[in-house]
Amino acid sequence: MSKFEHRALYILPEEVEPSWEARRRLATAVRTLNERCVRTEADATLLAQAEKLIEAAIALLPLGHTASEAFLNGSYAQDPSIYLDRGPLVGRSNPVAPPLHIQAKDQAVRCEVTLGESYVGAPGMVHGGILAACFDQVAGYCAVYNHYLGFTASLEIEYKKPAYLYRELTFTAQVTEAAKRHAVVEAQCREGDQLLARCQGVFVRIKPETGARIFGGG
Repeated sequence: MSKFEHRALYILPEEVEPSWEARRRLATAVRTLNERCVRTEADATLLAQAEKLIEAAIALLPLGHTASEAFLNGSYAQDPSIYLDRGPLVGRSNPVAPPLHIQAKDQAVRCEVTLGESYVGAPGMVHGGILAACFDQVAGYCAVYNHYLGFTASLEIEYKKPAYLYRELTFTAQVTEAAKRHAVVEAQCREGDQLLARCQGVFVRIKPETGARIFGGG
């Protein structure tokens, strides 16, 4: 596999088949519902009505394979982007995800995201743990994009200023040290020109046979 083919596996497609696109639209609707659930001041009667509607929607949707099950039965390898699109941070098919839209150019990556009340920590601010998760995703994506397919070994974050909700945040990351078995990635989070936080992550490359054992559940 060429380096370009390797990178293509981790880029989510814009145009997808109808059932995949329908899953993305459903996730968008549920994401809006998540925010409404957090912010609504509806009374008990309205909340009970909404609960019944949601239970009816749940009954419509049968369960499928988990990512681990798909890895074991071989379907994951046929198109990893299907399962990446269901991830908790970048997944447009996952209503928990903001989602992060990560773009890569040369050896660096960048993404813009606006986080709402579903991700609140202190009043009006993004939860620090959510920012840490975003750093892990962006820096980890950068490592994988630069052929360090593996795991986060360490993540050190320095918070400089509050990151506020409903404002566009920009994450950037690039590899600053590349060895045989690991890469060091430096990342930043900004609002406009203001540096809000910086991160240094170490990512360890794993052997294919090790990945096959671990991804299948150990």
